[in-house]
Amino acid sequence: MLDTLLEPIARIFLALPFIHSGISVILDKKPTVGLMQSRNLPFIPVLLPIALLLKLGASLALVFNIFPALAAGSLAAFTIVATIIFHNFWSFEGQEREVEIYWFTTNTGLIGGLILLMAVSLP
Repeated sequence: MLDTLLEPIARIFLALPFIHSGISVILDKKPTVGLMQSRNLPFIPVLLPIALLLKLGASLALVFNIFPALAAGSLAAFTIVATIIFHNFWSFEGQEREVEIYWFTTNTGLIGGLILLMAVSLP
């Protein structure tokens, strides 16, 4: 019985960072575009909407329990790629390195939660 209550709560909590991020980009895309430019990403006008659709679509699918394994796996894969690109702590020194290590390791926890949700959602 407790798992019936806890699983939807876990899905909502795992989706919240992606929902928040997606809404933030919709309200003001300049910071995200600037970050993508700082990492020399190509095709930003194409990549940004794809990332936005993935973050919002998959996170809402998690919240509403629609193909949760696929949604969690998609968000995990996205987060792995984004973490390597945007939190490459090995390229920094000092305080900046510590900040990037913090975000890198925080994202690994999120990735782990998404993989776990994917595993328990498989048929």
